[in-house]
Order: sequence, then structure tokens, then C-alpha cells
Amino acid sequence: TDFINVSNFKDLIEISQFIMDRQQIQPPVRNFLPYNNQDCFTIMSYNILCSKYTDQSIYPLCLKKCLDFNYRFPLILEEIKKYRPHIICLQEVQYGLFFSKFQPEIESLGYKGLYSPKDMYAKAKEADKPFVLGQATFISIAEKDDENEHKIDFEVESELVTNVAFRSSPYLKQGNCPRKTKKYSETALIVNVKVKRSNDENDKDYSISIVNTHLQWKPTCDDVRADQLKIAVAHAVELAKQKNNSYDIIVCGDFNSYPDTPAIAFMNNHPEHFISAYDSMKQPFYLSHLTC
Repeated sequence: TDFINVSNFKDLIEISQFIMDRQQIQPPVRNFLPYNNQDCFTIMSYNILCSKYTDQSIYPLCLKKCLDFNYRFPLILEEIKKYRPHIICLQEVQYGLFFSKFQPEIESLGYKGLYSPKDMYAKAKEADKPFVLGQATFISIAEKDDENEHKIDFEVESELVTNVAFRSSPYLKQGNCPRKTKKYSETALIVNVKVKRSNDENDKDYSISIVNTHLQWKPTCDDVRADQLKIAVAHAVELAKQKNNSYDIIVCGDFNSYPDTPAIAFMNNHPEHFISAYDSMKQPFYLSHLTC
């Protein structure tokens, strides 16, 4: 048995790094639950953890090399290539990295990329603008595949792409705490797409309004998160109805919410009859406490 001389390390983080590096623990393989891929499309929603938050003191159980963006970015691309979702919703994407890394790499795979920074971007100093966070949404626009008779085609309705700044939205007054919600700079990126299945000549186009958002993170802000979702959904309904009375709304993102909080209650009781992805797959609501 090897003994560790703790005097050789300056703190517990260094000790944990030393132990994990020696053990070389591999993360478990994640697999999709089985589904009927002939009658649906897939969406990946992924908070990729922005580089400025990769602080070793926040993630002491993660190897330092694994927090480096240059290590993580190829792995993020590998996940996308493995699952090839029709729609990708990313959160915590830095403005500069979207244009220099994410957009060129993911669009080369057959997607159209759109981006929405936090509303602090407009007032940020030029030197700080590349580091402002936001949401990135990618829509599959690959050429038709004659071998796939069940292929679903997406067409982005460019004129309806909207960046919703919660604290300046006209729907803010409909929330429970507009004064408090107005303090925070979160946004939602809403992308409307027309959908048509390639194998059905008589299949009429219909619209899907895809909401990609990252709600306020502070534990004391349950009411703010509920307001932010109300605003995002109100804008999505308004945009969807502009072009087509036959539409669906899909809300993706990092809600920073537990199942029994106001934000989730709002979604569960909304007249648009939202269905949780967990419920649709008959899975329990899953949360990780590893970084809490």
C-alpha cells in the first residue's frame, strides 16, 4: 500500500488531483433511451460550462486538465457527432468562442448556427465582449438523404429569430416580481423552424418554436426564474402564431430549478400543455448534486 505524504501538497485540491490522476477513473458511458426514430426528431440541450467558470476550487473533484477548454471542446464535438441530433441547444457559450470555434465546426457538420448573448453585451467594454455568455442553437439543414425515407426537413424562419432580453421585455409586467427580475441580464434565443417530412407529399408544413435559455442561477431567485420562463414562453407563442396556427413550442436550457419550484410548476400548468421530456420517456426527474 502506498502512503501519501500530505506535506508535499499545498491543499486538499492538490491531494484530490493526485489521487484521481493515479486512479484514472473513466466516466460512465451515456446512451440514449430507445425510441422510434421513424416518427420523431432529436434535440440535444447541453450546458457546456464556460471557460471563465472552470475554477479548480469550484470543481475540486475534476482533473485540472479536464477543465481546460482546449481539452473539452473536441469532446463536446465528439458528443455531437456521436448522437447527430436534429437540433442542438447549447448554454454558457462565450461570444468570442461561438464565432471562432462553435459556429465553424458545427456548421461544417450540416447545421445552421444562431447565437444570443446576455443583454449585458451591449454595454460591455470591447475587451470584455468576447467573454459575455449566451445561448447557441444549431438546426440541421443537411441535404436530403434519399436512403432515409423518414427524414425530417427543417427550414429556419430567419425573420422570426429573436433574442429576448427578459428585463426589457414588454411581458415583464405580467410576472410576479418585475422589479426583482429586472436586475438580471439573462436572455432566451427563440428560433422558429418549418418542419416537413420528406416522405409525405401531402404533409403540410407546421412550425416549431424552439426556446433556448439559461435562467438565473441564484438559489434565492425561484420567483425570478419563473418570471423568466413566463416571458420566454409568451414571446415563443407570439412568434409561432405569426406564421402558422399549427405549431408546437419546445423549451430547452438550464432552468437551475428543482421539480417543486415555481418555474417547473409554471411549465406543468401552462395552457400550451407542455410535456416534460422525462415524463414522455417515463423516466424519473434526474438531478446531479456532484457540484452543489
